[in-house]
Amino acid sequence: MKTESFIFELDCTSKEEAIRKMIDALEVGDPAAVFKAVMDREALANTCIDHGIAIPHGKTDAVGELSYVCARAPRSIDWGGGRKAGIVVLTLSPTSSCGPHVLFLAHVAKLLENPEVRGRIMDASSVEEMREAFELI
Repeated sequence: MKTESFIFELDCTSKEEAIRKMIDALEVGDPAAVFKAVMDREALANTCIDHGIAIPHGKTDAVGELSYVCARAPRSIDWGGGRKAGIVVLTLSPTSSCGPHVLFLAHVAKLLENPEVRGRIMDASSVEEMREAFELI
């Protein structure tokens, strides 16, 4: 079971702003605690990987199940360290959950390595088209 959300146009200039907007899209119980969990993880290592993809994530008891929001940013977001993100997938899991969290992160990273999938997300003309491209997970 997972909770999902999609943002068609994430118009932000910083990763902090992007992460806040994505948390709001998930409507979590304690947005401040969730933001802190994600930013604490981000402080360990930048989550922007190759191909303009960022996968910020965190563990918090503000969610009861694996939750994620996928967003596309037509104007790339400065993710720090000279990295820019055009596709961002924010993932949250309960603190007691390990396996599904790690598997989901690995699957998302592998899926978004595919230039066709990235293209389908960035070229989507609607949230539904984004969701269809992401349904491969």
